[in-house]
Amino acid sequence: MKKVFILGCGWVGFPLAIELKKEGHQVWGSTRSVQSAKKFTEAGIMHVSLVVGEFPEENLDFLNDLDVLIVAYPLGARRMSDDYEYQNQVDWVEETIAQRLNPATQIILLSSTSVYPDDAGEVDETCTLLPTGPGLIQLNYEKALQAVFPQLVILRLAGLIGEGRHPGRFFAAKRQIPNPEAPVNLVLLNDVIEGCVQVIERNVKGETFNICADEHPERGSYYFTMTVKAGFTPPDVITSTIQNRAYKQVSSEKAKRILGITFNSIEGCE
Repeated sequence: MKKVFILGCGWVGFPLAIELKKEGHQVWGSTRSVQSAKKFTEAGIMHVSLVVGEFPEENLDFLNDLDVLIVAYPLGARRMSDDYEYQNQVDWVEETIAQRLNPATQIILLSSTSVYPDDAGEVDETCTLLPTGPGLIQLNYEKALQAVFPQLVILRLAGLIGEGRHPGRFFAAKRQIPNPEAPVNLVLLNDVIEGCVQVIERNVKGETFNICADEHPERGSYYFTMTVKAGFTPPDVITSTIQNRAYKQVSSEKAKRILGITFNSIEGCE
């Protein structure tokens, strides 16, 4: 049994906490919402009301003998719109959490495949990254946390789908699907959870993994099909008359090889 703290128990973090609890681990989780405390208690997960950037009001002594810290707290729109605002979040993590941890604690960051530019072609973890905009801020966030936690494990998540995030809803209210010929890069929530579980079980440190489904159908055909499947009127799919070969296709071969993940089909999202 390991003692795990998930900083940010939202759409990914809470079901991850439940799964780790089922695996026999002692799990702590944080949210902004005080109303979530009852939900945590019912699931057997210890709740901490903790807001990134604010001075903690609760006792955080449980961090002193922590085995695993999972940073599942997204940067948010404000920190993604400013070149340096993300550093405030990193500084808070260092001052509030990192200084309480023992050197052996395993640290996992849930990041994003947005660090790969949209015109990067086929990419894996060895690619030289030259992103712009939010992708660059996300990459700098990774590097800043690595400076705090040299053995940081980074899981770069593709577009998240699953319960409450059916891909058929993404374009349900829109008239057209942009870039219909580009491949999609998506991953089911259950596969993200499995990736985290495997990193913990194998005590992996200092590695970066892409977490993305094997399938990369064209955006137009995929979202048209999934919109119909979800019961909505599908948007128009307009094939470009310009041969634009710029695209991004994320490979998760490293995660499959080292973590033993078998990715589920994104066609089966309910």
